[in-house]
Amino acid sequence: MNLDQMGANRMEVRAQRLANDLQVSLTARQHEFTADADLANGGTDHAPTPHEYLAASLAACTSMTVQMYASRKQWALESCDVVVSISSEGDRKDPNSKTVFDVKVMFRGALDPDQRQRLLEIANRCPVHRELTRPIAIRVVESAASGS
Repeated sequence: MNLDQMGANRMEVRAQRLANDLQVSLTARQHEFTADADLANGGTDHAPTPHEYLAASLAACTSMTVQMYASRKQWALESCDVVVSISSEGDRKDPNSKTVFDVKVMFRGALDPDQRQRLLEIANRCPVHRELTRPIAIRVVESAASGS
């Protein structure tokens, strides 16, 4: 679901450092989860990295979008499994380098070739995919510390 479908123009996720090095507690609505850096980057590897959450976001949205579409069409899709890999073409420090999201979808169920082709088209239209492929602005501002 995109922000407009949720009836909101804004979504908020909060991050707060935990006592352990690079781990952060994340809160989205009433859901709490943790992010960490891997060992090679100074973390403890006790939770997914931010990049893994980014890949997970696209994977989950792709799977959910395809499954909702197939359900509405009453197609025999048993499952849409998705694997997302993120890589960089060029030096990640170069602002002109390209980030590549490779998305592999696996459809399980009795689907004909036309249905499979249509589901591939739908996979390219999930809301997170659309957010990642349109112009993005990131604004970073300092906020007052909580409790002050």
